[in-house]
Amino acid sequence: DVEYECLGEDFHKRGRRVEEQARLLRELWSNELVTFEGDFDRVIDAGINPRPVRKNIPLWFGGNEDVALRRIARVADGWFPLFGMGDKGAARIDRMREYLREAGRGITGYGPYFGMDPMLQGGDRGPQEWAAEAEWWKGHEATHLSFNSMTSGRHGAKAHIEAIKKFAEVMDL
Repeated sequence: DVEYECLGEDFHKRGRRVEEQARLLRELWSNELVTFEGDFDRVIDAGINPRPVRKNIPLWFGGNEDVALRRIARVADGWFPLFGMGDKGAARIDRMREYLREAGRGITGYGPYFGMDPMLQGGDRGPQEWAAEAEWWKGHEATHLSFNSMTSGRHGAKAHIEAIKKFAEVMDL
């Protein structure tokens, strides 16, 4: 809440704000001049110069609660799930699939593209556990997979680079 208070913003309106900002960004990326009147933002005959070559820059959101999952399914191009493998995670993925279907979308293979990028925590686990979790995410249609070595107790850039190299080797990258 502190960050929102410092900016004079209401923490409880963050979801509506991000939805509005996503609409505004997509307008700015796609059109030379934009007039936009929202609850949070007002733009009159403004644009971005130069505009991006790719008009549809993917917007990825994180979140786990139902209200966030519904928003992500409606608005985002991808999802950063904030949990590890297991039954609770599988249930959240199932809920996301349901919300995507309601929005006429799907994670892979049907409907407009939607990506899923979980973060595999390196921790004190080793390559066998990494491979098992990566396989679990693959089985749940993850389109990407990030690796976090920051929770592993490693110190210094060299140790983290070695962990990432080991992960790449295990994943046959």
